[in-house]
Amino acid sequence: MTRILFINPNTRHLRTLLTVYPPLGILYLSSTLMKAGYEVKVIDADIDNLDLPDIQCAISKYTPDFVGITMNTLQSKAAFETAHYIKKHGDIKVIAGGPHPSALKAEILRRCKSIDVVVYGEGETTFWELIKAIEDERSLDTVEGICFRNDHEIKTNEPRDQIADLDRLPRPALDLVAPIRKYPGPYP
Repeated sequence: MTRILFINPNTRHLRTLLTVYPPLGILYLSSTLMKAGYEVKVIDADIDNLDLPDIQCAISKYTPDFVGITMNTLQSKAAFETAHYIKKHGDIKVIAGGPHPSALKAEILRRCKSIDVVVYGEGETTFWELIKAIEDERSLDTVEGICFRNDHEIKTNEPRDQIADLDRLPRPALDLVAPIRKYPGPYP
């Protein structure tokens, strides 16, 4: 069974806790992929204050086939460092998504050679199609909503249409980040 690991990167170097809610983007992706039959795990390195060796230890134990890293702009430095560290210690496909990669698709791939693919926009269908294309050894040209390296060229595919009925998505897999009370919510 294909294993997918999602990581919310640790941004404690900013001297503040950025993660105050569960990372809903990757939890929606997780529930969608689990419904499709994939094994999924989530590491919230920010809320659990995990450093890169901690993440690598978890990767060694879980042995994922794919690692997805979410990032907003403030998380980009930590996400790039996490991707570099993962690639330094193994040959795993690293996929980035979230608001920052959605805005700067090709720039993300230019700035971080350790990221293989960027999923932009809503990722629930795109991520699943990307995994299937890689598993089936099909061209990534057919997957809408991604930006990737094709030899030495960076290619951005057509965007995917937005999900018309959000109620068709499974509920976010909150159990993957339990206990939920470790998320403090906004202050005050």
